[in-house]
Amino acid sequence: MYENVFQIFLFNSIGRAPELMITTAFSAYANDLQTNHSTQVFTVLTWAAIYGVKFTFFAFFKPLIQFRERLTIYYWISVGFTILSFGLSASAVFVLEKWERQAFSSGVRNSEKSFVFTLFVGLGDIMSDIMSTWLRHHIYTLQITN
Repeated sequence: MYENVFQIFLFNSIGRAPELMITTAFSAYANDLQTNHSTQVFTVLTWAAIYGVKFTFFAFFKPLIQFRERLTIYYWISVGFTILSFGLSASAVFVLEKWERQAFSSGVRNSEKSFVFTLFVGLGDIMSDIMSTWLRHHIYTLQITN
C-alpha cells in the first residue's frame, strides 16, 4: 500500500484539477499516471475485504432466521442490497478512473459527477452496514424474548 500512496495522490489531484499537469511539477510523473493498475487492484481488494466481513455476518445470521418469515424477507433484501453495493464499490475504481482520464485529456473538470458517484459508493456502504446491524439487533432481541 505504501508504495502506491503517492500514485493515488497524483491521480486524484490531476483528476480534480487537470491544469496541475501543465502548471506544476506533476508532468514529471506522467508515466506513473498512465499505469494505475496496481492501485486499482489494491482498491478492489480492499472493498472485497470490507464486504467479505459483511457477508460473513450474513452467513452467520442465516441459520438464526430460518423460522422467522419477516426476518427472512428482510435478510434477503439486505443480502441483495449488499451485493449491489459491493458491485458499485468495486466498479467505482474503474468508472472514476475513466472519468478522470477523460477530464485530464479534455482539460475539463469532472468533479461534480465524480463526487456524486463517490457519495453513492459511501452511502451504499453505510446503508449495508445499517441493514446488517438492524438484522443483528432483531435476531438478538428475538433470542432474548424466546
